[in-house]
Parts: sequence; structure tokens; C-alpha cells
Amino acid sequence: ENVFSIYFLSSLYVIFYLGGYHLFIKSLLDKVNFRPLKVALLVISLALFSDVMFISYFNSFYQESIFIISGLFVVALILAKERSYHWLLLAFFFLIFSKAQNLIFIVFPVFLISTKWRFLNKYFLFSGFLITAFVLFFQLKKQAETNEANLYEAVFLGLLYQADETEQKTVLYEMGLNNPHYLDNVGRGYWRDQNELYDYKLNKEFYQKVKNSTIIKMYIYNPHLFVKTAWAGLRIFNDQSAQPEHLGNLSLENSVNGSKTIVKTFLGRYLNKLILPGFVGICLFYIWRSIYFQLKREDWIAWILLVFIPFVFIANFVAGGINDFIKHNLSVYFMFSILLLLFCLKLLQSIEVHFNRLKLK
Repeated sequence: ENVFSIYFLSSLYVIFYLGGYHLFIKSLLDKVNFRPLKVALLVISLALFSDVMFISYFNSFYQESIFIISGLFVVALILAKERSYHWLLLAFFFLIFSKAQNLIFIVFPVFLISTKWRFLNKYFLFSGFLITAFVLFFQLKKQAETNEANLYEAVFLGLLYQADETEQKTVLYEMGLNNPHYLDNVGRGYWRDQNELYDYKLNKEFYQKVKNSTIIKMYIYNPHLFVKTAWAGLRIFNDQSAQPEHLGNLSLENSVNGSKTIVKTFLGRYLNKLILPGFVGICLFYIWRSIYFQLKREDWIAWILLVFIPFVFIANFVAGGINDFIKHNLSVYFMFSILLLLFCLKLLQSIEVHFNRLKLK
């Protein structure tokens, strides 16, 4: 029997991660001149991007690793003084196709192609389109294989999760699901030996009548349930550690010495407490900055993150409920970490401006 060692894949992840981090921090350090402030920015970036909550996923086949690495390259290439649109486009392709949920980012390469058409090699674009079609086919095919579980949890661990019994019955009736046994599934995950949908032979009717568009429609018709589910997700963010509770060993019997390998870090412990107030505070800061200052390239990246972080958060619970919510929102934590570092850059630049004014006096 052939066994693939995860060390080979982990090594590739680490090499590309270090490359992306190098380009990213180099682009940031170029925007600060005062040496002590460069050191401060470097220390902050190391604290964020050497944390186990990100790099532990390199010890797995989870696709979050590719999102993290390609995300670093995307931001680094946008911030760079001399940009290669071909490399940027390639990084975007990796980011988008790392997970089917990340297709929402496709707006960026479309914008890049439409605005920088004359700078792009047409053979590169043609090859990119062919590869994109090829990868997209298999990505959507793979997504279809897990779609049953996602739809199940989007309804019973999302749409109906925070609803009272009257609301649950009303929503099920609006979806054409009248059997009272559907209520037995509320609050329960798909991956169980005795799944009630199959136990009561309701699976055929459920998957005929429930699609992703159905769930979105129910949230539009019942906005109070959208608010309830979003609030439940925010409570989970606040209550649960941001980092995984193990480093690739899912069960005790498969763990070294019969115990899970757990490494708690500062970022993993406290980023979940910081993300909501931090997001609101940074948003207010950039609103103030947009009013009184001309926006720079890094400011526009921050604004894109401020828009997409809540968008990705919403997409995750609408498409898959809030089961295993922390893992699915690793992209949210990662984008917030980049946003936090960009915010620190602005603070350090303000200190530098103030210091220069004092020198002139």
C-alpha cells in the first residue's frame, strides 16, 4: 500500500508561505523610513503570520492553506512598487480556486483584465482561461459531492438554528416541507450514523425542494432569522478559540502517546475576542481617513477587506450553517490579520510624520 507523506506537501506550503510573507513584509517596510518603526512593523507581522492558527493547516489537506498563501501573494503584489499583472492574475486564480466558496473573489481578476487588458499577454490570458475552465469544472464537481451536507447544515444549523418552533414550522412550510419529522433535524449536524432525513426517508423530498437559492430566498423573506443566525455566529467567534483545537490529529487513538497535540498561542487565544471590536474600530478609522486624507494603495486594500470580511462571514453561514464554524471562517481571521497589519502601518506612518515635524521644529 502506498502512503503519501504529508511532510512533502507541508514543505511546499512552508516554502511558498515564506516567499509570500517575504514579498508582503518587504512591500510594507518600503512604506516606512524610520528604522525603529520598520523593526516594530516587522515584529508585529511576525507575531501575526508565524502563528500556529495559520500554519497548523499546512499539516493537512485542507484547502485553507492555499487561500492563506495565495492571499499573501495577492496583497504583496498589489503593494509592490513595480507590479507584474501576470503574477498578480495568477495569484488571484489560486486564491479563487482554493475553495469553491472563494469564487466570490472572481470580481477582482475580471476587473484586472478589463482595466489592464493592454498590459497583459494574450497567450497568457488564453491559457489562463483554459486552465480556469478546467479547474472550475472539477471544483464544482467536487462541491456537488458535498452539496448534500452543506444544504442540510445550511438549513438545520443555519436558517432554523436560532428560530423558535413556530418560526421553524413556518419556514419549512414555505419551502414545501410539511412532514413534522423535519423538526427532529434542527440543531444537528449532517455527519451522523442515524441521519433523520434518511431515517424517515425524507432525503429525496428535501433535496428536490431545497437549493442554495431557496435558503437565500428564505433569509430575504425572514430577515429576523438572518439577524439571529449572524448574531449566533458572532457569539461563536467570541466564545471559541480562533485556532484549531488540534494539529492534524482528529482522534486520540491516532495521536502520539494517546493525547492530542495542542499548542495555544496568543493570537489564537485572543483574536476571536478582538475581531468584532477591532473590525468596527478600524472601519471607523478608515472612514475618518477617507474624509480627511487622499487614499493610498494600501488604504484601498483595507477598504476591500472591510467589505469582503463581513461578506465572506455571511456567505459561510448562509451556504453551510455554523457547524465547524471556526475552521470555515479561517479566511475571515486571515483577512482581518492583514487588515490589522495595514492599520498598524498607518499608525506607524502617522508617528513618523509627527516625528519628522518635531525634527523640523
